[in-house]
Amino acid sequence: MIKERDEATYAHSKGTAQWARRLATAMRLTRDGIAYVELCALVHDVGKVALSDPILFNTRPLNETETEQLRDHPVTSEHILNQIPALQQCAVVVRAHHERFDGLGFPDGLFGYSIPFEARILAVSDAFQSMISFGRGRPAIPARQALEQLQHGRGSHWDPEVVDQLVVLLVAGSRRKMQLASTA
Repeated sequence: MIKERDEATYAHSKGTAQWARRLATAMRLTRDGIAYVELCALVHDVGKVALSDPILFNTRPLNETETEQLRDHPVTSEHILNQIPALQQCAVVVRAHHERFDGLGFPDGLFGYSIPFEARILAVSDAFQSMISFGRGRPAIPARQALEQLQHGRGSHWDPEVVDQLVVLLVAGSRRKMQLASTA
């Protein structure tokens, strides 16, 4: 459904799911927990299918009304997922993926550990994937710069433990690449 409506949102969801899987694995979730986080990440933006074309495909800053409609997508996603028995389990995580650790997120103003753990993993994965990928009207930024932004929002926007784990993943990945390059 997402792919049919918007290929870019689908690609973003796939990338977010890959990061969520990597983070969940690094944070030592069970095999079922990892699969659950990955599934929730894959469908986290399904509510965007209900957005009008001028909002979904917009390349300019949104006005206040358009911003409110876009901010409703987690609730719309929850409603859609609750209609699909195999995906109902993801509804609560998907609804909470734009909550912030400091309570200033949406739609419910949840904060800290009241945000489901899987949603906190999803939030970091979603933000990182958004930053490192080209979006409508904005360029991608290098992973190092995206990581700096995540670290700046560590404890306010995002769960500090999840941000720290992403740092560990990326640093370990960079070291492996350097080691492989030096042996080639």
